Amino acid sequence: MDRGEVVVIGEDRARGAYILLLRNDEDGWIWIGKRKLYFKQGYYIYCGSAMNNLKKRISRHFSYEKRLRWHIDYISIKMQPLLAFAIISEEKIECWLSKLIGKLFEAFDEFGASDCSCRTHLFYSPSNPIHKLETLLRENRLSFTLYYEIPNPAGKRLFNLR
Repeated sequence: MDRGEVVVIGEDRARGAYILLLRNDEDGWIWIGKRKLYFKQGYYIYCGSAMNNLKKRISRHFSYEKRLRWHIDYISIKMQPLLAFAIISEEKIECWLSKLIGKLFEAFDEFGASDCSCRTHLFYSPSNPIHKLETLLRENRLSFTLYYEIPNPAGKRLFNLR
């Protein structure tokens, strides 16, 4: 099933980190490569980076049709991506962001952090964490662009800035 064409409004070729918020509507098992992991109903927060094209990376997470490459790809085709906070930065800050997020939310161990020494880059919340995430970013003086889907009659999946 295709989610439709994705259009993202924002800077081309920007670098930085992002926080992806996904909703899982039911408890269940998901295959992540060769291992099967159990995911509770609720919200999942993933912290990633894109040092070549932030806009393109975020768009990828909202698409069902993609080659499954990263851990997050396996859950983003099973869960509903809701929005992404994009933080433009010339430096890799995803590990630092993950540590901040880990102070507020339950860690989902050994996920999305195979290329660093972090415990994880995926976190769980039983309730919608959007306001806590927004507050966390503002308290740490991080400017961000909020990408989210806007349904429209043409069938395209639009992203808007907030």
